Amino acid sequence: MNLSFTKKMVLDEEVVEDDSVTVYLRSYLKTNFIERMVKIKFLNFIPNHIVFTSYQFGNAIWNIGNGIVEANSWESEEQLIERSNLTKHFQSSFENSSVTVEYAIKKIIPDTLSASLDGELTEKINELVIQNKIHNDLTWNQLVKNYRALSNEFIKNLENKI
Repeated sequence: MNLSFTKKMVLDEEVVEDDSVTVYLRSYLKTNFIERMVKIKFLNFIPNHIVFTSYQFGNAIWNIGNGIVEANSWESEEQLIERSNLTKHFQSSFENSSVTVEYAIKKIIPDTLSASLDGELTEKINELVIQNKIHNDLTWNQLVKNYRALSNEFIKNLENKI
């Protein structure tokens, strides 16, 4: 199933390791080219690490107890040309790309979450990342189950349209 240009993130991967589960919510511009992604690592089904990726605005990383620990925008074309004419055609988030937590909260995270299939999950992620409000493991477990079901339904509807 080709999930490109859907503008919605589906839960398309889950990795289970001992007490941790990592879920990947992704939307694609084309096959194997991510437009937006939320990667949530749960420890005993409490989020302890979240990565937000926005093709338009950059990346942000949140850790439990520390908040947003890193945020990077894509380097502008001028910054890329300054480094080398060879790199001007490739997006990167390297030496000139650090941005403020405010940028992450106002640009990266909202853009990424705008592609969510589930407003409730979006709300809980915002409460966690912005307000440091931690919900219990049963809440998060149910949210992931709901998102899995919504993703399956979304994909099924896409297949029916083809």
